[in-house]
Amino acid sequence: MESEIIEIFEEVLEPIGFCRSKFVWRRHRVESIDVIDLQKSDYDNLFYVNLGIFFPQLGDLKNPPTYKCHIQVRLNRLHPEPQLLENILDQSEKWKVEKSERIGIVKYGIVEAEKLFFNRFSTLNAAAAFVPLMSQYGFAVSAPLYHYWERTKR
Repeated sequence: MESEIIEIFEEVLEPIGFCRSKFVWRRHRVESIDVIDLQKSDYDNLFYVNLGIFFPQLGDLKNPPTYKCHIQVRLNRLHPEPQLLENILDQSEKWKVEKSERIGIVKYGIVEAEKLFFNRFSTLNAAAAFVPLMSQYGFAVSAPLYHYWERTKR
């Protein structure tokens, strides 16, 4: 089942420029690096989808993991139907859904993530301008981005 989840995300993410390394996909842009990773639960047979944006101006990593990204959020916070997403990420037998339907649900969430997250904060200035509101939307902001915002808000 684990390999099927990877295949599904690969099918959705590769056409939009993401490259995979194990459970992590990255897309390098002009000012940022978009990161998506699958995190397996320690307690259940389910996955979480973590999203992050890393700004090379604020740190020196070529291939950052999600937890090192300057902005982070889980995909279910952006998905229009989070319960559907959570159901297909549950690898137990209780959620039998055809692979094509699972791909559609993931694609739906990634389209929203593109609009509401990756494209919206693709530049450091765009991300910094939104820092005061990020916690309201469930986004985590790193200290380097917060300090950048403090220096530039004047």
